[in-house]
Amino acid sequence: MNVKDFGALGDGKTNDTSAFQKAITYCTSNNESLYIPSGKYYINKPLKNFNFISIYGEGRTSEILLDLKDGQYCFDAYSNSIDNGWVYSLIIKNHPLTFIILKVAKNWCHKNL
Repeated sequence: MNVKDFGALGDGKTNDTSAFQKAITYCTSNNESLYIPSGKYYINKPLKNFNFISIYGEGRTSEILLDLKDGQYCFDAYSNSIDNGWVYSLIIKNHPLTFIILKVAKNWCHKNL
């Protein structure tokens, strides 16, 4: 599934958080992967409630621009005891600790972030 099918614009200005969360919820419920096409997606809340899902982009041209509070993570897989998933081929910007953008539970893999 494409995140733009859920209303994400990827223009770097519009808040795409709600569209991302809807897409993640749908993909989790329907055993689908979530594709993030080229664009700049503004996210201001942690994305949660997903399991057994792959989230992937186009590498350097798929950017997530974060505006989170201290201590928040972009993909919070830990808060709901989520066990399995992949996040790869995305650029994630604006987090004070850019290497800690994924709060993980067991069996989560991430690469090319």
